[in-house]
Amino acid sequence: MKSMSKVYIARVDDYIPDMLEEKLREGFDVIGGVRELVKGKKVFVKINQLSNRPPEEAVTTHPLVVEKVVKILVEYGAKIVIGDDIETQEGKDGFLITGMRDVAQKLGVELVNLRKYPYKKIEKEDNKFVKRPYIAGPVLEADVIVNLPKLKTHVQTLMTLAIKNFYGIIPIGERSRCHGSFPKIEDFSNVIADIFNARPPSLNIMDGILAMEGEGPQAGSPRKLGLLLISKDAVAMDSVVSHLLGLKPGEVKHIPIAASRGLGISNLREIDTIGLDPEKIKISDFKFPKIKWQAFISPLFAKFVYKMLRLRPRISNKDCVLCGKCIERCPVKAMGMKDKRVIIDYKLCIGCLCCQELCSSRAVFSSRSCIGEILIKTFRAIKRKK
Repeated sequence: MKSMSKVYIARVDDYIPDMLEEKLREGFDVIGGVRELVKGKKVFVKINQLSNRPPEEAVTTHPLVVEKVVKILVEYGAKIVIGDDIETQEGKDGFLITGMRDVAQKLGVELVNLRKYPYKKIEKEDNKFVKRPYIAGPVLEADVIVNLPKLKTHVQTLMTLAIKNFYGIIPIGERSRCHGSFPKIEDFSNVIADIFNARPPSLNIMDGILAMEGEGPQAGSPRKLGLLLISKDAVAMDSVVSHLLGLKPGEVKHIPIAASRGLGISNLREIDTIGLDPEKIKISDFKFPKIKWQAFISPLFAKFVYKMLRLRPRISNKDCVLCGKCIERCPVKAMGMKDKRVIIDYKLCIGCLCCQELCSSRAVFSSRSCIGEILIKTFRAIKRKK
């Protein structure tokens, strides 16, 4: 008899510490083997911190979910590193804004910005498009990956759940390049599956207590769903969530693609849901994105837009002390020295911005093209008028 994937669904009406911890412990017991999975292991906890926004905006994994998950895993004997690839803002601590800094300090665990560490190229010949992805060092160095996604909509992929959360383990420049190079939703869904296949998580805990509907993953509206989900199978978890939100199988295209590659189960008949019955809690009025831009935008124009929006590192020669750290740490060897100046080969550069993060003299900064800056200002102006 074929084994079924387990997905635990609990009602957690708000971010109440005792209630949340109780449901997490119950869920870990129900799916089984969590203590054995992490005991004595180096565990990377992948949060969703798409942007540096406070938790009440429902853009990021809520810090209380992170805190309670990490507390239990430490109790089980895990050595925890929490992290994501987050934007650097001058004079601001992005992890402090989202509450992650306080969590790490309270529990005494390491918190990392993935772009501060070298990315490493790995071979995944079974991938369809991204056969040699660059993956963040802390992700590859961990024994176990624990995935903490946020339940949100997405204007391109319809939903961003457990599988899509792993798109953040590749450099920001590569993410932009893939968006532009694969504007067709079918192709981009395969790219999402490619990245997920590079380092699949062993445990997934989804924060659907305060979700996002509408024009996600950043411009949507918070929606209180009061749901917490736990599973070892990210594909099964995403399938169950999509179903209870009223979506048909295959509407979120990267889910069946990941299942077809053996990365999990998407067939609801082969998934054992424990706790709440998804049929009894189905949500009929959840708001999805109104515009699927990839349906009408041309691939050539999409590539142009993303090329213009891409952040690239630049060197301030007056501030550079020629220490050579950026040259030494560049994962693709795109940086070199010429005439006592650091130069960048943009044909090789993957836009990971590791050089900017490690430059102690602040000689490396990032910028877009002039057209890119105009596009960004236009998008922001449109958003303000809404």
